[in-house]
Amino acid sequence: MKKYFFLLAGLLTAVLSCNKQNALPPLPEPAAITEDSGTLHVSVGTADTKASLSGLDDESIRCLQVLIFNADTQKLETDKYVSASSASLTSPVGNKHVWAIVNHSRLTNVTTETALKSTVTSLAENYTTGSGIHLVMAGEKDVEVTQSSNQVNIDVTRLVSKIVLTAVTRKFADTFLAGSSFTIKDVYLKNVAGNTNFSLDKKNNGTEWDILAPSSWFNPLTDANDATVSPLLCDHNLSIACAENSATSINRVWYTCPNPTSDDSTSSSWCARHTRLVIHADVSGTQTYYTFTLPVLKRNCSYEISNITFTMLGKDNDNDDTVTDTGAASITLNVVDWDTSTALTYDI
Repeated sequence: MKKYFFLLAGLLTAVLSCNKQNALPPLPEPAAITEDSGTLHVSVGTADTKASLSGLDDESIRCLQVLIFNADTQKLETDKYVSASSASLTSPVGNKHVWAIVNHSRLTNVTTETALKSTVTSLAENYTTGSGIHLVMAGEKDVEVTQSSNQVNIDVTRLVSKIVLTAVTRKFADTFLAGSSFTIKDVYLKNVAGNTNFSLDKKNNGTEWDILAPSSWFNPLTDANDATVSPLLCDHNLSIACAENSATSINRVWYTCPNPTSDDSTSSSWCARHTRLVIHADVSGTQTYYTFTLPVLKRNCSYEISNITFTMLGKDNDNDDTVTDTGAASITLNVVDWDTSTALTYDI
C-alpha cells in the first residue's frame, strides 16, 4: 500500500501544478497476483541397462527434457533440459500433462501439447558422433501439481524399431558350392524410414501407434553409407567365416524408425516400401547379396531373426531392390514387444 500511496501523492502534486485542461492518463492496473507454484521432481529411470546382444545402450539416458502443459488449455507452461535422467522444476499448481523426452536435442518451438505430438524427429537423433547410440524415448503422464514437493516417475517408450540377427547357417553340401568358403562382409538395412513423430496416441482399439507416414528415407534401394546414421543401420567390413552346416553367431542389432508402409514395391523408381535386410557375402571369391523383406515395422518392437540358412548363391549385386529367391535362403523371425517380451511368430 505504501507504494501506491507515494505514487498517488506524486500524481496529485502534478495535477495541481498543471493546466486543468491537460488530462492525465489513467493509473496502471496493479500486477496480477502470481499463481501458487509447486516443485516437480521428474525421473525416467536409470541409465545402467544395456542391450543384451551387441552392448548398445537400449535404455541409457544421455539427456532429458521435461515439458509441462496445462491440462485444460494444452499450452506449454514450462520446460527444462538436463544432461541427466531426472530433473526438478517449478510449475504452477493444478492439473498438468507432463512429458519426458529422452536423448533428443532440445525442442525449442513447441508451444502446445498438440504441436509436440506432431513434431517430427529424425532417425539421426538416435546417434551422435563421439557419444554413440542413445535411443530417443518419450513418455507422458497426467499429474496434479500441488504446493508441496511432487515426485513423478514417467515410463518412456522408444520411438524406433529394433532389428536383431542372432545367427546364420550355410548348407552348401551336395551342391556345386560344396567345399566353398563363405564369409560375411557386410550386413545392413535399406529402405529405412528416416523420421517419425512424438505422438504416443494409439488407434485401432489401442493396438497401433498413431504415427505419421515417413517423409524421409535412408538407404533407399541400396546402401548409401550415410555417416549420420550408418552406425544405426550398417555393419561394414566384417570378416565372419561360416562353417558348413553349423550355426554361426552374429548377434548384431540395428535400429530404424517405424515403417508403417503396408504396400511393398520392387520398382527401380523410388516409392515408399518395406524395409529390407541385406547380407553381402564372399563365396570363394564370388560376391553375392542376400536380400530379405521385413514386415511392417512397429514402434518399440524388436524383430529378432534367430537364424538365416543359405543354400545357394544370392544376387550378383545390390543395385536394385529385388529380394532373394526363397529357394536360396530361408529366414526365421519373431516379433518381440520391448515392454512385455511377448513373442509373436511370423513366416517369411
